[in-house]
Amino acid sequence: MGNRPVVLGSEAVGKGVVAQLVRPGTAGVVGRRNEPTELPGRAQFIRTDVLDQYLVMEACRNAILLVDAFGSENAGKVW
Repeated sequence: MGNRPVVLGSEAVGKGVVAQLVRPGTAGVVGRRNEPTELPGRAQFIRTDVLDQYLVMEACRNAILLVDAFGSENAGKVW
């Protein structure tokens, strides 16, 4: 089992989720294609793309929780 929450995507819904997860001082990871201009607390950025299974696996290494908050344009390509 891992020790950090991972949020894939950080726009709209994901931004709020990241803020809530790192509020108590928890280190978390935000995985997305482009680096955000600002990350709350102890969150760190890792470049990933939900359409690339290897990048997603790397982003989720040591994850205790995974939150799917990526945009619908990605979901449409997959589904």
